[in-house]
Amino acid sequence: MWNPTTKRLAVLRANGCVLCDGKARIRRGLANIRNATGFDAARDVGRFAPRYTRISPATP
Repeated sequence: MWNPTTKRLAVLRANGCVLCDGKARIRRGLANIRNATGFDAARDVGRFAPRYTRISPATP
């Protein structure tokens, strides 16, 4: 009952999703990294200058 074409389609569909989603996923990953570093920077800055917060435009 096993059909190689369905498996190939599933693999292609998975790869296609990865390729279609690649930019968004990379962008999301960069955004997550940026948010994490921004949060850390804001936390560090907040230790010295309390007026800077994470939502402040002054944070990177």
